[in-house]
Amino acid sequence: MNEKQITDRLVAAHAAYVEKTGEQPYTSPVCLVSQSGHILAWMNATSLDDQLQGQDTTFAAALDALDAAIAEIPSAENQARNEAAKAVAKAIEKCRAAGYDGEVLNPLADLAKRISENALTHEATA
Repeated sequence: MNEKQITDRLVAAHAAYVEKTGEQPYTSPVCLVSQSGHILAWMNATSLDDQLQGQDTTFAAALDALDAAIAEIPSAENQARNEAAKAVAKAIEKCRAAGYDGEVLNPLADLAKRISENALTHEATA
């Protein structure tokens, strides 16, 4: 790969991350060459501790691996659905711990069930 191709792939990785998550990454994607000659393509997604990376012996393969890591990120919509499900589950646990009865818990449990069923059957529109 030449310099322009590498640059284009790094820009494309950045764009793919933004499209997937709806947010800018914590750091832009970069490539590094290690002392052993391995190529590392990486970026920090939401913090310095949240790293997406690809590593291989060629720029193309390392960038392909970075692209694959980005592709595995849940979409912004799925992330929001997951957060909603976690919030309902947390509310149920807090209500149980506080001693609330079924009158309070049943609607929350029904909501959790509907969210779970929707997550399983939901088909995103392109």
